[in-house]
Amino acid sequence: MEKEQKVKKPGSKDSLIIGIVIAVVLILTAAIVAYVFWGVNSEVLVHYKGGEITRGKYESVYRYWAPTLSYYGYNPDNIPELVIDEILLNEVLYKEAVEAGAKISDEDQKSINEQFTDKENLEGLVAQGVDVDELKAFFEKNAVITAYLDAKQDKVTTEEIKQFIIQDEGEDADLNLYKTRHILFAFKADMTDADKAKLLKEAQDVLAKVKKGGDFAKLAAEHSDDGSAQNGGQFDMANNQTVVKAYRDAVVKLKAGQVADKVVETEYGYHIIKLDSVEKNGRLTAEDEISKFINAYISDRISEVFDPADEESKKELEAVKELSLRVDNELGIIHEESEVQSVVAQ
Repeated sequence: MEKEQKVKKPGSKDSLIIGIVIAVVLILTAAIVAYVFWGVNSEVLVHYKGGEITRGKYESVYRYWAPTLSYYGYNPDNIPELVIDEILLNEVLYKEAVEAGAKISDEDQKSINEQFTDKENLEGLVAQGVDVDELKAFFEKNAVITAYLDAKQDKVTTEEIKQFIIQDEGEDADLNLYKTRHILFAFKADMTDADKAKLLKEAQDVLAKVKKGGDFAKLAAEHSDDGSAQNGGQFDMANNQTVVKAYRDAVVKLKAGQVADKVVETEYGYHIIKLDSVEKNGRLTAEDEISKFINAYISDRISEVFDPADEESKKELEAVKELSLRVDNELGIIHEESEVQSVVAQ
């Protein structure tokens, strides 16, 4: 009778060898993936005085913001530079904010933590290809900077605002704030002369109602094509080039409480204009002017470390835009001409 041959089973030594081989393969695979991922994300996209912006940092912010900005009408071609400016703001002002004692509020920290522990939100970010840790760190820095700028804004003096306005507009700058209301009958694309004549007649009919004592705010809510309609047509105006000339010229001829006798035509359409009041030196405490002052400060700080007109910077920004186009294809962002503008303000 033939002797039964036994099948050799791997002993402990064989198992150990197989385990080591598998472990080595897994470690090497993980190392290669990590190396490629780290290498790509640590690639420097933009250099600025005192630092650099890596691909990982840029993509985290871009992948988060680009779909939202595109949805709200921003031209996708302009979004890359907006994101670069936002990152530069974080990089340039964070250290300054910390040195000034600015801290993230408990409320902001809680809000950020909730956003980055929400399973559905995290899945959405990962699906967009966002580096979650990088984005969270960006948000936290941004919150510190916001606290710093809010405190800075609260301390701005009227003399600082005055000098800021004069520097921009000259010694004869009009510092008054004109509190106006208007009802806009907006021009539409490809309007014919007949269409404009019909629109003008509509505006004149509403002006007649105003002159008979009609409630201006109510009529604005009913008829105006401007975003201010919901606020009764209210528009606080500075007498400078940020407002179209025809509108300014009509306002400065009025006394408080008066309505312009005729419909005023601008490049945006036909306006019925009322001057509620004139606040002497009102621009010195106006939120809009203070915001412009702070924004100019931010812009100046960024300009100190990065010049987009520099030849090397131009090349880097072009590379950033090319990268952004590839990301846009992944995210389904379509490039087409779009323009976001205010009706009265230029």
